[in-house]
Amino acid sequence: MDECKGISTRVYVDDFVLMGEKCRIYEMKQTLLNEFDIKDLGPILSILSIDVCRPTIDIIELNQSRYIRKILKELNMDECKGISTPMEMKNGDDNTEQFDEYTYRRAMGSLIYLANVTRPDISFAAAYLSQFNNCATKGCWTKVKRVLRYLRKTENAKLVFKKSGEKLRFYVDADWASDQKDRKSWSGFVIKFASAAIEWRTRKQRTVSLSTVEAEYVAMTEIVKEWLWIKNFITELGMIEFLPDPCVINCDNQGAISLSKSKVISSKSKHIDVKLHFLRDLVDKHEIIFEYVSTDNNIADIFTKPLGRVKNEEFCIKLGLKLELELKMKSFV
Repeated sequence: MDECKGISTRVYVDDFVLMGEKCRIYEMKQTLLNEFDIKDLGPILSILSIDVCRPTIDIIELNQSRYIRKILKELNMDECKGISTPMEMKNGDDNTEQFDEYTYRRAMGSLIYLANVTRPDISFAAAYLSQFNNCATKGCWTKVKRVLRYLRKTENAKLVFKKSGEKLRFYVDADWASDQKDRKSWSGFVIKFASAAIEWRTRKQRTVSLSTVEAEYVAMTEIVKEWLWIKNFITELGMIEFLPDPCVINCDNQGAISLSKSKVISSKSKHIDVKLHFLRDLVDKHEIIFEYVSTDNNIADIFTKPLGRVKNEEFCIKLGLKLELELKMKSFV
């Protein structure tokens, strides 16, 4: 970031994007053209398989529909029948016959990329299914094909960012002991800005949590670490007016919220002592506040478990992900 000229540059190998005022961008391009043999492609339309559309001056849309169609064709799924959710709410095909790992990993690499860039709605499915990269079965592949069928139905989905004065918003959740094989929990969080998700994550917790409160607390620690990073990044961009002070994080576990404020370390929580002190220190300094939000309104829930069709569509809209089905869901906005 060039603070003097107000230019921000993002580089990936030999592709780069300039952001800033038009006159500053022009000056920077002239400087680069004088020094290097480069090609000016004009206003950004596509980068790294991400299509960028700006229908109005106040709206930016990101989608990967072309990339999705390419994946479906490569995996012979381009004529498949679409489906309304990426995963079943209950375990489906348990066929344990071994499946080709190369094909499985190839598909998972594409799904993970989509999940990390423009499709938060498949984040949990991608994280869950990536566990089987080294031990893929036909049952696992059936689940992957379901995600592909969901992408077929929603291939034109786009993240829509709208100019507004709102500050960053934070949501976090955990699904306790949900993995029946090892009883580890899943964490999920999302950060919203300009009416859409800008950062999200699904992660299986590394250790077994002994209670819902502990699982939630582990997830809360993850989003706070991300907040500290994004705080520095936003400050570097010179956009501190969009940083909430203090940072309000929405959570649906009253016990975990109480624990973050408590000065007492009990026998039930002493084994997570470091995480306790990490969060409590920031709470005591009034840098963060954990606020209760009902599970029904906690959009981070989509990152911890499979959801039914109605809830999946509702949370997609709240994440700023515009689906073809959005017109049917206006009552949720």
